[in-house]
Amino acid sequence: MATSLTSKSTINVLLLGATGSLGSRIFGTLLERPSVDVTVVVRSRDKMNRILYNRQHPSRQALDPASPSSSLERQLSIIEGDATDSDLLARVMREKSIQVLVNAAGHAPMFAGRSSHSVSDGKDMAFGSDNEVARIVRASVDAIEDVAKSVEVDTAETRVRGWFIGGMLLLDLPESHGGRAKQLAPEKAHSLDTYLPLYLHHRPLESILRSSKHLDWTLVCPAKMIPRTQQRSKPPTSSAVPGDDNATSVARRTPSPTLVATADVPPRWTVWPVLRALPWGIGPVLEIMVNSPRYTVTFEHVAEFIVDSIVREHGLYQEREQKQEQEQDQDVSRNDHERDPHEVPGSVVGREEGERREDEGVWINSKIGLIACPGRA
Repeated sequence: MATSLTSKSTINVLLLGATGSLGSRIFGTLLERPSVDVTVVVRSRDKMNRILYNRQHPSRQALDPASPSSSLERQLSIIEGDATDSDLLARVMREKSIQVLVNAAGHAPMFAGRSSHSVSDGKDMAFGSDNEVARIVRASVDAIEDVAKSVEVDTAETRVRGWFIGGMLLLDLPESHGGRAKQLAPEKAHSLDTYLPLYLHHRPLESILRSSKHLDWTLVCPAKMIPRTQQRSKPPTSSAVPGDDNATSVARRTPSPTLVATADVPPRWTVWPVLRALPWGIGPVLEIMVNSPRYTVTFEHVAEFIVDSIVREHGLYQEREQKQEQEQDQDVSRNDHERDPHEVPGSVVGREEGERREDEGVWINSKIGLIACPGRA
């Protein structure tokens, strides 16, 4: 089974979809972090080698080299195979002691077929979904469960951290509360695709992820993604601001946008009571269409958000472990009222099913909405 993130300084990451528009940016951002060892599963090793060559020689035409440079041999492993092959994924996870799985594969199709299998909300139908995105996520979950069976003692340290990509329409429609967008209670929440049924190949993903007993997942749900070169503004900062969903706050004007993230609902959503009052359920549809253009982000935005979050979590794990070791060495027993207020409360991995965590920019078992806003000085 994958080892704990706290067990060593290097983070072992398995990346699926490394040759795609988003996956290649995640791949490049991961390689920029010396603390990360990357394993990729790709259909074509040649295509992966071309991406590597173009990354190392951006001003030259790719010559299709046979292998990555020696400087990457320690940090990178390339496995040729199919991301829907759960047996292959399980073998790679065992051999590479994978701690974090990032799935950016299978998102090229913009519209899925509208068969009952690909749009069903039911748990059984979600498992049987015939679209590629759902098959890859299903294979990832099956691999994690398969690896978990081989572990004699199931502990929090043997769980896998997972990052998956969905779409903005998986997020819930917010409600207005004191001039701010607010998430509805779970029993009353309805996803945006309930009102605007597009990109339905994403719909089964949450049910599949929730079926795993050994995965701490985050489902990142961006809207339209474009290359950074298409943006008029200067490159954004890579830091995300968790929990900022104030739709009325005014940010300072700076040339670099900051990525704002919230759980379950789109951040900084504008609720239109006038539209909500329209009959026949047309109001939410119009509200979604009015809000959606503001949520365009770059592929680089999303890649940096995911990789920064992985590294940040790893740092929190290490810091907490070091504090625990110091306390054990000193044989110090503290009461709850004596605890350091800045200490990370509890383990980020290995929680009960359905439990969530959103402090310190860490989201467990959550859907995440993103928006690029003017940066803050």
